[in-house]
Amino acid sequence: DAMLRLENMVLTAVEMPVRAIREQIVAAIHLVVQIARFPDGSRRVTHISEVVGIDQDTSQIITEDIFACARGVGMRPDTGTGATPRGGSLRHTGHIPEFVEDLIDKGYLDLEVFK
Repeated sequence: DAMLRLENMVLTAVEMPVRAIREQIVAAIHLVVQIARFPDGSRRVTHISEVVGIDQDTSQIITEDIFACARGVGMRPDTGTGATPRGGSLRHTGHIPEFVEDLIDKGYLDLEVFK
């Protein structure tokens, strides 16, 4: 949804082909952090995704989840609202982002985070 919102913001400002807008987005953004509002009103990170590229067939921007909030993980039952957040809900999906090698070389990241 974030990619579509970015496209729409650009389209309201300038007339540009959608493909060119998408190429600019893919060139500029490497990572998207999604935050959702939970039933108790708090906001928490639910996904961390890599912007991978543009699908050749559909021309849509492709994103791959690196970490995602597993369904039911990090939630506990609550009366009336269905669920409330609890810590530790992000899980690695198995996707290793393309830029991870640069982060490891610079000492910003350890591969242990992906286990």
